[in-house]
This record gives sequence, C-alpha cells and structure tokens, in this order.
Amino acid sequence: MESVNFSPANLSSTGSRYLNALVDSAVALETKDTSLASFIPAVNDLTSDLFRTKSKNEEIKLELGKLEKNLTATLVLEKCLQEDLKKAELHLSTERAKVDNRLQNMDFLKAKSEEFRFGIKAAEVCVKNQI
Repeated sequence: MESVNFSPANLSSTGSRYLNALVDSAVALETKDTSLASFIPAVNDLTSDLFRTKSKNEEIKLELGKLEKNLTATLVLEKCLQEDLKKAELHLSTERAKVDNRLQNMDFLKAKSEEFRFGIKAAEVCVKNQI
C-alpha cells in the first residue's frame, strides 16, 4: 500500500470500516491474504462444510425419528407387559386360593375318613363281642 502512497490512515471512516471488515474476514477464513483468489476457495470450503453439516444433520434427524418411534413402541410394549403381569399375578393369586381351599377340603375329608374308619372298626368290635 505504501508503494502507491496509500495509507489506511488516509481512508474515510466508511473505507476504514470496509478495510477492517476485509481484514477480519481474511483472518476468520484463515486466508493467506485479502485477495479475491484467496477468499473464493475459503468460501467454497465453508459452503461445502455447511452442506456436509446440513446433510449429517438430516441423517441424525432421521435416526432420531426412528429412535423415537422405537422408544414409543417399547414404552407401549412395556405398559402392556406390566398389565399382563398384573393380570397373571391376580390369576395366580386366585388359583392359589382355590388350591388352598381344595387342600383344606382334602384334609377335612382325610380326617372324616379316618374318623369313619375308627367308627367302623369300633362297630365291628362291638358286633364281634355281641356274637
């Protein structure tokens, strides 16, 4: 700039702002200089990065959608299984009560059977003694 007698100090405030924006852009884009030949590939690289990122973002959104559907299905299945388990536990409890009742009846019938057996034996002894 000095070879053409140009100094940034001689710029208007608007020109100064534009020059600062150009330098800041070159620094942000990590270009070797502020020429258009340096900016175009840097912008193209950023554009490519942007499209790759958007594409990856769409893939992640699709995967997230699939995972959400799977999670919903899993939660519904878990709820159904919990309900089935409650029903099975209730049925098991009912069946246990029936089994307990039958065992009590069987014990009662065994005791009555034994009582009748003793009664029959006692009656047989009485009959033998009377003969």
